[in-house]
Amino acid sequence: MQREKIKTYTIFFLLIVIVGSIYFFNRHTIPKADSLGRPDDLISNQPFPTLHLPSKYFLNKDITGEEVDTASPLFGKVSESNWPWTSASIDSIDNSQTYPTKTISFTRYFNEAKPLSSIDASSYSVEKKTISAEGDGSKETVEFLCSTGGSSAGTCGEAYIVKGNTVIFHATDDHRVDILPSPTGNGFYVKSENDVLQPAECCALGYVKTRFVYDGKEFKPIYEQTVYYLNVQNGTSTSL
Repeated sequence: MQREKIKTYTIFFLLIVIVGSIYFFNRHTIPKADSLGRPDDLISNQPFPTLHLPSKYFLNKDITGEEVDTASPLFGKVSESNWPWTSASIDSIDNSQTYPTKTISFTRYFNEAKPLSSIDASSYSVEKKTISAEGDGSKETVEFLCSTGGSSAGTCGEAYIVKGNTVIFHATDDHRVDILPSPTGNGFYVKSENDVLQPAECCALGYVKTRFVYDGKEFKPIYEQTVYYLNVQNGTSTSL
């Protein structure tokens, strides 16, 4: 009888240890970086958080998209860049981002070499900047083709890296694309929006930042992260 009791207590104790170990392991296991970082994994089936705060706490230069407050007495009486807004996406130091992942979702890039003169920019405005992309200290020009009319005016959906008079890299996006310099001088970051991060209504939720490096022959993506804008609704409440 005593032996049976000991056996029962032993089994009960072992079950507690096993269940406790499983719980502890699951609470402290860090997910693999390559299993994270996809925007649809993080924002599907859950509302995107919005801060209700006065617009005076934010800089208009950091706004990437907004709903203009047409009822404000300032609307139309100040410069367009200072128009009051009811809600906005803020691209600032307050952004959050996912773990880096080697699973590359941005695929609309090309390492084709072609004359700059083959690009038809007649229907666009052209913006330019310089970066060092090939790791040799030399400067390349980045040329952007940007929309000129309608609600998408000023949105740049095509980016070309030009060396001399030759295009050496091309990135495109249906919404907006940018090329940012790398601090090492080798490669760059492509900043792109996609359909998940750019819903039909205002405003964009964020962007995908893809790191490219130069291997001596072409530019290759090595990892990417999803960056989320600060979404703000102009108001007086400090609650989320």
